[in-house]
Amino acid sequence: MASRSETGIKTNLSNYRLMIDRITEFGTNYNPSNVLLLKTNMTLQWTDAKTLHEDYLTALEAASVPMKNRETKYESLKKIVIKSINFFESTTANRLAIEKARGIVKIMLGYNVKVQRLEDGTPDPKHISNSHQSYNEVINRFFELLQLYISNTEYAPNENAIKITELQTLYTDTETLNTSVNGVVAHAIQLRHDRDHALYDIGPGIIDVSLACKKYVRSLYGPGSDEAKSITEITLTRFKKMWPV
Repeated sequence: MASRSETGIKTNLSNYRLMIDRITEFGTNYNPSNVLLLKTNMTLQWTDAKTLHEDYLTALEAASVPMKNRETKYESLKKIVIKSINFFESTTANRLAIEKARGIVKIMLGYNVKVQRLEDGTPDPKHISNSHQSYNEVINRFFELLQLYISNTEYAPNENAIKITELQTLYTDTETLNTSVNGVVAHAIQLRHDRDHALYDIGPGIIDVSLACKKYVRSLYGPGSDEAKSITEITLTRFKKMWPV
């Protein structure tokens, strides 16, 4: 399921557009001294936020395929790592080295790097940055494990899949894939951050501007008037507080 804050973005944007349409009906009577409440400024603000949200969704879609490929690659890596540690434990290697290798593998397998998804199959925006960090940790641990194997002559399997040369190739391929995904993930995260600023900044953000607009209309027509009710009945929800940058 999508997070409450993400599913509420579309509703907030739609309701803000409705608020702009309502104040348009007031004609020249609507004449606030606060420039943030001018219809032209509110419309521009809505357009910018809507564009940022759509760009973010596009970035998520663009990231979905490489993220899925990375997910598949890491699942394969884990299977190879399990085979390699089982082999290492079957050798006469120093027990301390084996224990260290076992500890590294345990940490690798403990990271939850599976990308959580929304109902439509796209990555969950709430999870994208967390999974991104976990993938980086796994690749770092894999490098550490590889160096440990290289330093132990007892690690000399006959099975091609877990030989040092194959593990080195796997590491290089996985790191390259991870780096390529890092760029699209970082882009999506930045777009989400920019969109959230447009909505939730204290003062100039859409949420605060909508609240100020309601207060102005109540002062203009009276709190019990039909005009005021037509605006105050429109609900926008704040899911976070952010400070302008």
